Amino acid sequence: METLRIYFNKFLKLNDSEWKDFESCLTKVNISNKEQILRQGEHCNFIAFIHEGSFRFYYDKNGEEKITAFNFKGDFVSNYRSFLSGKPSDHFIEAMQDAVIYKINLQELILYTINIKI
Repeated sequence: METLRIYFNKFLKLNDSEWKDFESCLTKVNISNKEQILRQGEHCNFIAFIHEGSFRFYYDKNGEEKITAFNFKGDFVSNYRSFLSGKPSDHFIEAMQDAVIYKINLQELILYTINIKI
């Protein structure tokens, strides 16, 4: 989790109390090799930080896989278009090895941002 905090500190410094509040919104998820965390046609309702492992972002066209991106340790992974629009994803996200992610779903993110004191 410290890696994620270091990443955030580059853009937004959170004090210990603020970090603890944000951290409580995150869910640690262990992902197995070749496990899909998003399937084509599903709504992407999460953003995840890759603590360990790697993922591929691809779609199926006439039975052929078309890889459009790779995400690695220290990256965020999501289908932002689906996340922001609420429309079904046109891509799959699949682990290329065993992985650990810290995931926040859309509802948790909205609740967290509503409760931030500005």
